[in-house]
Amino acid sequence: MGLSHDELIARGKRWLLGTMRCWVAQDNAFGDMREYADVMGWTSHHSHLIECKTSLGDFRADKKKRARGPENGLGEYRWYMAEPGVISVEEVPQGWGLLEVHNHCVRRVKSAIMVQLAPWQWRHERLVVVRALSTSRGVEVSRRIWRDEHE
Repeated sequence: MGLSHDELIARGKRWLLGTMRCWVAQDNAFGDMREYADVMGWTSHHSHLIECKTSLGDFRADKKKRARGPENGLGEYRWYMAEPGVISVEEVPQGWGLLEVHNHCVRRVKSAIMVQLAPWQWRHERLVVVRALSTSRGVEVSRRIWRDEHE
């Protein structure tokens, strides 16, 4: 039996906080563009969006959403995350990266290419951060960053 959607989300948050050195990561991030991101993370310079997929059908339906185009949506770096064999590299949209979860590690199969966000996208993304930090629901802050800032 494969990983559940929630387990993939938890792995995505850990990957953003660890490997990508994000200072905050939130699951089920909601932007004002009616988009729910499975995981969003922010470094001091960039934002990352991860969409977690447990099936090929779910992936194919997701990539058709309006918010997945480069001129729409959240995240300067955009990633799909799944277990090996669910998504083929050839099906990943241009600019998107692919992460595969192998046992206890996440492997970058295809790198994402940074999207330059329009000013309105940038504002929506910052609203997500403010909402996340004000409610603390599903938010994890990097202990490393917290320690560096407060010692």
